[in-house]
Amino acid sequence: MKKITILIVTLTLCLNIINAQTIFDWEDAVRSVDEQSTTETIDGIVLTTTNDDGNGLVIPTNWGGWMGTIDNLVYTGGSTTSVTFAFNQPVVVNSILPIEVSTQNVDYTFTPSPLGVNTAKTVSLVGGAAPAGGTVDLNWINVTSFTVTASASSMGFDHLSVFPINAQTVFDWEDAVRSVDEQSTTETIDGIVLTTTNDDGNGLVIPTNWGGWMGTIDNLVYTGGSTTSVTFAFNQPVVVNSILPIEVSTQNVDYTFTPSPLGVNTAKTVSLVGGAAPAGGTVDLNWINVTSFTVTASASSMGFDHLSVNSFITLSTPKDYITQQKALVYPNPVQNILTIKNVSDLKSINLYNNLGQLIIQTKSQNIDVSSLSKGLYFLQIQTDHSTETKRIIKN
Repeated sequence: MKKITILIVTLTLCLNIINAQTIFDWEDAVRSVDEQSTTETIDGIVLTTTNDDGNGLVIPTNWGGWMGTIDNLVYTGGSTTSVTFAFNQPVVVNSILPIEVSTQNVDYTFTPSPLGVNTAKTVSLVGGAAPAGGTVDLNWINVTSFTVTASASSMGFDHLSVFPINAQTVFDWEDAVRSVDEQSTTETIDGIVLTTTNDDGNGLVIPTNWGGWMGTIDNLVYTGGSTTSVTFAFNQPVVVNSILPIEVSTQNVDYTFTPSPLGVNTAKTVSLVGGAAPAGGTVDLNWINVTSFTVTASASSMGFDHLSVNSFITLSTPKDYITQQKALVYPNPVQNILTIKNVSDLKSINLYNNLGQLIIQTKSQNIDVSSLSKGLYFLQIQTDHSTETKRIIKN
């Protein structure tokens, strides 16, 4: 037991090392004087959890793993039926574990702000437990707060997972460098490298200025020849917000946008009438953790401008880790395949359960965890230079 205890303590101490994902668990939440709210700061993100109707308290407490919680959770006393979670900066909201403290059946409605392209979500908790006993996926982009309303009181929450995001980066091909074979271009903005490639070799990829034609500004990128497939690839995972598509020869055409990895994202098909983007504007894509996407067309002469993305913020690290490359682990929470990226000189990847027992040891950066039980795990990444540990939630 001593060895297991020491391992758990060691893993816990490592949890503050850089992670693109931030999990609020109310372990260090500070309760307001009037006890109507709590504030917790992790990775520079400040979360304030507030009772909206003044009918109860907001209480961070430890209930010993009850209903899938780990250490502390936050819950409301009294007759509160509305709680707001507010951030000090826009974030991607991944998921949260909701429970109903008195174990009754209840509906929770989650509403993001600003709504934008996001959608509200309602879930039913049977006997107070989260659906299928796990977290609720929200997958919202650019959210500054969200409110949860309930059909009954005694609301509880844990494991709020978010991604911090940088300011928007817009690729406009003003400084794009064309490849020698003229089949691709490369442009770097805000540290993000975008490579735009003709997939079938049937045409050129050309950055040029058409004087504001069809809503473009200065340069756009377009394909010559009979190309009907173009791929946009990034040097890091990004949030893809939107893009302006056109068809250069002004014919009617359908464009299908497919992200990679697909994950929680969905492909999208739009129709361009007379070559113009729908309603003359950009197409909202709203994808998370994308490293590339492909656009296929029902006709050639494809054109694009105003590709808007957000990078995930590079968080500060302890002094000893300043020179390390930052490991990116996603998705988290995970159901099937856990992906590890941005790791050089890898020696071993070890996955431990919450008792400190080694469950998986591998060098693969794509780990199948589909057969594991739901709960908390610790992922230890060992390289020639360091050891980094991250907390993983299996749904």
